[in-house]
Amino acid sequence: MLLFLALFASADAPNDATPGNYAPTTKLLTIRAAPSATSEQAGKLAEGEVFAVTAVVDGPGCRSGWGQVGTDAFTCLDFAEPAQTAPVHLPRDLVYEPPFPTDYANYSENGVWTHRGTGEDDLLPFVYARRWKEWRGRVYTDAAAYESGAAPSSRLPAGRRARFVDAAETSLGVVLIREDGTVVPEEDVYVFPITRFQGRDLVADPLPEGHTLAWSTNYEDAPLYREPTLGEPEFRVAYHQSFVVAEEPVRDHIWRAPNAFAIGEDGYVDDRTDVRVFQRAERPEDVGTDEMWIDLEREATVLAVYRGDTPIYVTLTSPGTGTRTPIGTWRIQDKRVWHDMQSRAGSDDPYYVEAVPWTMFFKPMYAIHGAYWHWGFGHKASHGCINVAPRDARWLFEHAEPQLPVGWHTINADDEDLPGTLFRIR
Repeated sequence: MLLFLALFASADAPNDATPGNYAPTTKLLTIRAAPSATSEQAGKLAEGEVFAVTAVVDGPGCRSGWGQVGTDAFTCLDFAEPAQTAPVHLPRDLVYEPPFPTDYANYSENGVWTHRGTGEDDLLPFVYARRWKEWRGRVYTDAAAYESGAAPSSRLPAGRRARFVDAAETSLGVVLIREDGTVVPEEDVYVFPITRFQGRDLVADPLPEGHTLAWSTNYEDAPLYREPTLGEPEFRVAYHQSFVVAEEPVRDHIWRAPNAFAIGEDGYVDDRTDVRVFQRAERPEDVGTDEMWIDLEREATVLAVYRGDTPIYVTLTSPGTGTRTPIGTWRIQDKRVWHDMQSRAGSDDPYYVEAVPWTMFFKPMYAIHGAYWHWGFGHKASHGCINVAPRDARWLFEHAEPQLPVGWHTINADDEDLPGTLFRIR
C-alpha cells in the first residue's frame, strides 16, 4: 500500500528540495526521461557520487521532488542528500599501480612483484584483487583494527574478483579499502596484473600510405622470417608489439614487414598463429560519411573505429571462445562506468566479477568492456562479451555515443533522440 501511495502521489504535493549538488543514498539511483516514476529510464547515478540538480519539479512517485539532471532527465530526490563537492566525470582516477603481466610468474609463486612504479598510472578506477591459493583474503573492520592485531571480521568470498576503492599505507603495510570501509591487507590478496597494452590512435599516429598495422600475438613471441617461404625464423617479435606490414599479403596469411631487419631488409610474418593484422572494412550502408562506427572481425579479433570510411583507432580484443560472440549489427544500448557481472544460475563455469570497467552493452547480456583479469588480447577468451585492455576500454567509452554526462554512472541510448554508436561484428 505504501508503494502504491508513493507511486501515485499527487503531482501537486509540496517538496522541500532546492537546486544544487546531491549524492545518491542508494547504490544506484534511476534517472527518468520525465518527472514520473513510470517514465522511461534514461540512466543511473551511483551512491556517493555527486550530481548537479538544475531545477526541482513536482511529479508522481516522489515526495521530495524530481531533480532535473539534464535535458529530459530527472531523478527522485527521496533517495539523495545534499553534497558539498562538485560533480566530476566518472570514473574517478585511482592512483595505484598494479603488477605488470611480466610479474606474474614470480608474483604467483613468491607473492612479490617488481614493477612498483610511481603510482601515477591512473590505469583503472579501482584496485582489483581476489582471494586465491595462499592469499587468504582476511577482511578487517578498518585499518585501525588491522594495525591493532584484532581478529579479522570475515574473508573475501572465494572465487570472487573483487574491487577496492582505494589503498592506504599502515604501520603493517598497504591495505586495500572496500566500499563499506572495511580493509584487506594487500599481502592477503592476489592483485591482478594489468596489461599496459593499448591500440593505435590513427589520427594522432597515422599509418604510412600503403601499409597497415600488425601485432605479435604469440605468447612466446612471434617468429620473424627472412623469406616469404618462412623456413627458420631469425628473430622474434615480443608479445603485443605492434609493427607495420604492407597492406596486401604476399600470399595467403603471409605478410611483408618492410625494413624489419634493417633498411632494405624486409621480414615476413604468418597471421595464422603468430600475428593479427588490421584489414580495412567497408562502411555499412546505413552509416553516414562522417558518422563514427565500430567494426570487429571476430576471427582476427581486431576491432577498428571508423569515421565514415576512415579508420581512426584500431586495437586487439578477446571475443568469446568458439562462436559465443554473435555475428550481427547493433547500436550501443547503454554505457556504464562499471558493472558487476556474474554467470547464470547453474553455470558449469561460475564467476562473479565486481565492477567491470567501461562497459557498453550492445545486446542483452553482451557488452564491450575492459578486462582486468587477463591480458590475452588477440585471442578468444570470453563468455561472449568483447574484452578489451583497460586503456582501450577507456578510449572507446569516452568516444562512443551516447556521451556520459558529468556525475552520471549510466546513460541509456534512445534510437530517436540519443542514438548509440553502431557496432558490427562480422
